[in-house]
Amino acid sequence: MDSVQYAVSSRRELPPWEALNLVRGHWSIENSLFHVKEDSFREDR
Repeated sequence: MDSVQYAVSSRRELPPWEALNLVRGHWSIENSLFHVKEDSFREDR
């Protein structure tokens, strides 16, 4: 079964490629900061 994800945009129409770039950009920030959270809260220790 495929998962469905929804996103909210302030623009009325958004081409699929632009929506994909926005979502990927968001997750790249999340992923790049993930190690900071792990180090700060010592989750892996």
